[in-house]
Amino acid sequence: MSSNVWPVLPGLEPDIEVEDFWGDSEGDGSYEFKTISGKKQVAVTWTADRTVFRVSYHGLRVGVSAPAPYAAYSEVGVVRYLFALFKGKWDTFLFPDPITGSNVQVRFVSTSLKLKREVVSGGAGGQGWYGCSFVLEEDK
Repeated sequence: MSSNVWPVLPGLEPDIEVEDFWGDSEGDGSYEFKTISGKKQVAVTWTADRTVFRVSYHGLRVGVSAPAPYAAYSEVGVVRYLFALFKGKWDTFLFPDPITGSNVQVRFVSTSLKLKREVVSGGAGGQGWYGCSFVLEEDK
């Protein structure tokens, strides 16, 4: 368990979607069955709900430095650096919850980070921008 905190990167504000659910993303954690009379019953096996954060960055540039203290990296590079720092889903870290305003212990759901090139019309010479999306799950 790490005490590292996902930094707020001025000018690189992500879109964040928050989802609370019981069980995991595949629906495990509850059992549904029918009684002899045909009535549907649901039994929940989790003791607390889970929170998932779907984070998307858009318009990341390769040739532009990230804000301090990550100025040694490009905007794309800083996201890749942070993913490597937290070792994908192996290590946990603190992430700012946009609803409560507090930091919550999370981990990446995946061991890979995908970048997608976004073509922006009207840019200087068709400048390449990149977007990336990843999912974080609260580690309770």
